[in-house]
Amino acid sequence: MLETHAGTPDRLRDFARTGDLAGIAALAHSLKAVAGKLSAVEVESLAIQAMYAARMGENSAARLVTALAEAVERMVKALRRVPRRDS
Repeated sequence: MLETHAGTPDRLRDFARTGDLAGIAALAHSLKAVAGKLSAVEVESLAIQAMYAARMGENSAARLVTALAEAVERMVKALRRVPRRDS
């Protein structure tokens, strides 16, 4: 997960900057699933909101993406502090 989503905040910001609502919706959908599995409630909630705002073409999508990107950064930072189990 860390390797997959470490660059996600930058991708979200790029999509918002270029107005790529389809990109926002797709990435937010992916984050919703990951966050749900991790019980990352803030990320999951923001991902759902951003996904639907982007799908509906709402102006709030860009604002939500900013909040979502920040929440993902916090989640990744927190996950990096969790000790890894050796296989």
